Amino acid sequence: MKYRIVVALVSVFTLVQCTPTKSVTIKEKPPKAESMVSSDCGDGKQWVPGYWYWKKDDFVWIKGKCVKKKEGHIYMPGIWQKDFEGNYTFAPGGWKAVGTKLEKK
Repeated sequence: MKYRIVVALVSVFTLVQCTPTKSVTIKEKPPKAESMVSSDCGDGKQWVPGYWYWKKDDFVWIKGKCVKKKEGHIYMPGIWQKDFEGNYTFAPGGWKAVGTKLEKK
């Protein structure tokens, strides 16, 4: 029983560390995305694709995963955008309510 609790806590800690919640702006061009093959997630779940994220001083690949669907929402994946100065900004993905306008920054 103790082993299961430790494994669960380590898994949650790892997920929290690897799930970006804020945007990042860097000079380096992100690598080309790895193959984005969707998985059969089953009823009530949706595939969220993997992506490259900048952590400290290098890119790390965050694997895609099946997540529980959120009623009345659509998942918008995170994207890297290049600005006019040559910087790259990561906009994290997330759930958007169906019918809401996407803000242009």
